[in-house]
Amino acid sequence: MLTQDQLDQLKKYFATQPVEVVYLFGSQATGKTNKLSDIDIGVLFKENLSDSTCFDLRVKMTADLSGISKTDQVDVVDLEKAPIALRYSAISPKKEILTVNNNRRAVFEAETNSRYFDYSYYIKENTKNSLVSIARM
Repeated sequence: MLTQDQLDQLKKYFATQPVEVVYLFGSQATGKTNKLSDIDIGVLFKENLSDSTCFDLRVKMTADLSGISKTDQVDVVDLEKAPIALRYSAISPKKEILTVNNNRRAVFEAETNSRYFDYSYYIKENTKNSLVSIARM
């Protein structure tokens, strides 16, 4: 699990980046880490950035964060581009590393929650059907 010092370093790092909100999610956020756990970071980039710039930033951030966290197991997700289930899993633990724009965070979380709960039945059914299909193989 990430130490408080590492979390502080992440916050300082992201304060220098063109992001508005940064979330820690997955096993690091829930405290259920093991030897195989990675570090999942969800970001909301500033709205005026191009898709290619966001992609380049994600690649750079992944490399930079590997150095800070001392592991190659880092995943940086552009939450604006992520599927709704992944967005929801990023915001539901409520582990924000940094919030620069509180209005953007609030709108993003409200929209994500609304869309997730609208589609959660279908997401769960699709997952269940996929698992049944895999089990038959």
